[in-house]
Amino acid sequence: MASNQDRKAQLANWGRKITELSEQAQRANAKVRFEDLLFIDELKALYAIAQTKFDELGAVTGPEQAGLEVEVQSAWVDLAATIDCHRNRQPGD
Repeated sequence: MASNQDRKAQLANWGRKITELSEQAQRANAKVRFEDLLFIDELKALYAIAQTKFDELGAVTGPEQAGLEVEVQSAWVDLAATIDCHRNRQPGD
């Protein structure tokens, strides 16, 4: 598992990419399908969950930390998989 600094940087990077996608979809004359908007919303939700879990992990110590680490890892994997899915999608998929 990456260090907390690395994870924080990766979350920020993902956040920028999600914001970029959202802004592209909102541009005038953008041809955006309903499925694309749902996908962006899914990314935003998964990002919010991962960020919240990561923030919670930074705020606890002791035995609670191990349980939260599992939750952070799960949220991280979900977000990373969804972002990877986006990379593999072709326009019109």
